[in-house]
Amino acid sequence: QESGHTRHNQKYVLQRLIEFHRFGQERYGLEAPDWSEIDDGLLCAMAHPGTITQDEYLHALHTLCAEPFTSEATRVRDAFVLLLAYRFGLRGGEVIGLRRHDWVEVASATVVLVSARYRQLKSRSSQRQVPLLEPLTTHEKQVVQRWLAHWAVEIGNHDQRMPLFFDEGQHAKVTDIRQIRARLITALRSCTCSSHVTLHHARHAFANR
Repeated sequence: QESGHTRHNQKYVLQRLIEFHRFGQERYGLEAPDWSEIDDGLLCAMAHPGTITQDEYLHALHTLCAEPFTSEATRVRDAFVLLLAYRFGLRGGEVIGLRRHDWVEVASATVVLVSARYRQLKSRSSQRQVPLLEPLTTHEKQVVQRWLAHWAVEIGNHDQRMPLFFDEGQHAKVTDIRQIRARLITALRSCTCSSHVTLHHARHAFANR
C-alpha cells in the first residue's frame, strides 16, 4: 500500500501536469488529454467541477451534425460519441471501446454494455450495464440510426463483436479517440461559452440528471 507521502507527490506532479497542459492549450493549441482516465483517487484531488445543460448539449450535437442523413459519416460518429457521453455517462475511452453488440435495443428499452474488449477499464466495477434514462430526441434517434446503418454497410451484420467506432482503413481496429475528443470539446466550449469545459463534464451532467 502506497504511503501518504507518495500519494502527495503524485498529486503534486499531476497538478503541475494539468497546469502545463492548460498553458499549452491556450498558447499553442495543445490537445486536451482526457484526465478522467487517471485514477479516481488522484483525480478527485484535482477536480474542477462543472456540468453541461441539456440545451447546451443538444446545441453542441446539432453543431457537430445538423442533418444526420446527409452529413458525412465522421460527423455522425462524433455526434454519437457525444450522445453516449451525455446520455449514458461514459468516459471517452469507454465509448471508443464499445462493440456493436454493446448497444442493445430491446422493445422500448436501450442499454449500453460497458466492457473491456478494446480498452482497459479503470476498475472491475467500471464494467456495467447503463440504461437510457430519458427518451432520445428525434435528432438523437436520427444520429443513432444513421451511424448504425453506416456500420452495417461498412462492416456487415455478420459479426456484432466488431468495434462500434471502427477505423475506416482497418475495420477490426477502433478509431482514434483523440481527434474526436478535440472536436467535441471545441463544440461544447462554443455552446457553453466556457473555455474550461471538457468531455468529462458530459459525464458530470449524466450523474446530475
